Amino acid sequence: MSLKKNVIYNTLLSASQVLIPLITFPYTSRVLGPNGTGQVGFADSLTNYFVVFAALGIPYYGIREVAKVKTDRNKLNQLFTELFLLHIIATVVLILVYLVFILCFQRLNSNATFFLIGCAILLTNVFPVEWLFQGLEEFKFITIRTLVIRVMIIILLFFVVKSPKDAILLYVLNFFTVFINAVINFRYCKRFVTLTFTQLNLKKHLNPLFNLLASNLAINVYILIDSVILGFMSNDTAVGYYTSSSRINKMILNCVASFGFVLIPQVSSAYNDNNKERVKELISKSLSYVILVGIPIGLGMFLLAPQIIELLAGPTYYPAITTIKILSPLTLLMSLSSVFAIQVLNPIGKEKYLTYCVIAGMFVSIACNIVLIPSLQYNGTAITSIFTEIIIVILTYNLVKKFIGIKFNYYEILTAILSSLIFIPIYFFSLKFSSSGIVIIITNLLGSTLSYFLIQYYFFNDSLTRYLVAHLLFSKKA
Repeated sequence: MSLKKNVIYNTLLSASQVLIPLITFPYTSRVLGPNGTGQVGFADSLTNYFVVFAALGIPYYGIREVAKVKTDRNKLNQLFTELFLLHIIATVVLILVYLVFILCFQRLNSNATFFLIGCAILLTNVFPVEWLFQGLEEFKFITIRTLVIRVMIIILLFFVVKSPKDAILLYVLNFFTVFINAVINFRYCKRFVTLTFTQLNLKKHLNPLFNLLASNLAINVYILIDSVILGFMSNDTAVGYYTSSSRINKMILNCVASFGFVLIPQVSSAYNDNNKERVKELISKSLSYVILVGIPIGLGMFLLAPQIIELLAGPTYYPAITTIKILSPLTLLMSLSSVFAIQVLNPIGKEKYLTYCVIAGMFVSIACNIVLIPSLQYNGTAITSIFTEIIIVILTYNLVKKFIGIKFNYYEILTAILSSLIFIPIYFFSLKFSSSGIVIIITNLLGSTLSYFLIQYYFFNDSLTRYLVAHLLFSKKA
C-alpha cells in the first residue's frame, strides 16, 4: 500500500482519537468529577507502565523486524513466534510483580479493584500484536477495526457510567477495549502468520530489546510516571486536574503524530537497503509536517485554555486552566521527539543512543517532580513535563544530525510562528462578540486555521502547504 494511503488511514484513525474523546471526555469528566477521573488516571498510568515493561520494546522492534522479513513467510512465522513468546513470559512475570505492589502499598490496596483490572489489561495486551499489522502496513484493517470498536465502547459508556461511583466501570470498559482488540487481531493474524516452535532463537532478540526496553521505560517515566508520582505525593483530585489537562493535550498529539507508525517500516526498509537519501526525504517531510501544525496548535491551546476546560471538563476543573496553558507546547515537543526517536533512531537501529537520552530525561523528570510537586502540585508536574521534553528533543536532535544529517529548517519554524500570530487578534476579537465557550472555540478554529494556511500558502509560499493542497485536496488518485 502506498505511503499516501497509509497516511490517509492513519490520519483518519488519529482524527478519531481526537473526535471520540471530544464526545466521551466531557461526559465522563462531569459524571465522575476530578476525584473519579483521578482514580482512573492513577490506575491507568501505573498499569500502562507495567504494560510498557512487559512489552520489552516489542511494539517498536517488531514493526522494524517484520518490515525486513515480511516477504519471507518462514522467517516471518519464526520472528512472530519468538516475539510473541517473549511477550508472554515477560507479562506473566510482571503480573506477579504487580500483585505484590497491590499487596504492599496501602495507596494501591485501598483501591485494589482498579489495579486488579489493571492486571487483566496487562495480560490481555499480549494478544493484539499490533506491531505485526503495522510492520505489514495493514493500516486499512487497523483503522476500520479500531473505529468500529471505539463506536461500540462509546455506546456502552453512556449506558453504564452514570455517577461518580461508576469510575470502576469506566476502567472495565478500558479492559473490554483491549480484550476485543485482542480477540479480533489474534484471529486475523492467522492470515499472515502461524506459530512455529522449531529452530526458535529467543536469545538473539534480547540485546536490541533490552536497549529498546530501557529507552521505552525511561520515556514512559516522564510520560506516565508524572501521574503516578503525583498520585503518591498528593491525592486523586490533584491527579484528576493534571490527567484532564494532559489528556486534552494528548488528544491533539495523536492527530499530529499520524505520520509516525506509517513511516517506521518505510524508514527501516530504506535504511536496510542503504538508501539514505530516501530516509532523509521521509524524515524531512515528517519534520516539516510537525512544525507546520505543531506550532499553531500550541498557541491555540494556550489562548483557548479557559474555553476548552469549560467545554470539555466543566466548572469543577477550572483550576486546571493554568495547567493546560503550561502544557500547551507539549504537542509540538512530543511530536518532535517522536520524529527523532521513534521515526529515526529506532528504525535505523540506534536504540543504545536513544536509551542514553531518555535515561537523562528520566532523571530530570523524577528530580523535578519531587522538587516541584510539594509546592506547585499538578502545575509542578506540568512544568516538569515541558522541561523534560525540551531536554529529550535537544539530545535526540543532536543524534539525528550526527547519524542522518537532518537539520531543522529554521525558516519553516519562523514562518509557522509568524503565521500563528494572527490567532491573537482573532481570539480577543471573538471574546468581544460572545461569552459562549463553544462559539469562541469554533470561531477561532475556523478563522485561525483558514488565516494560518492562507498566510503560509500565499505570503510565505510554504512548500508543504502547497504539496498538501495539491496532492490531498485535488489529487484524483487516492
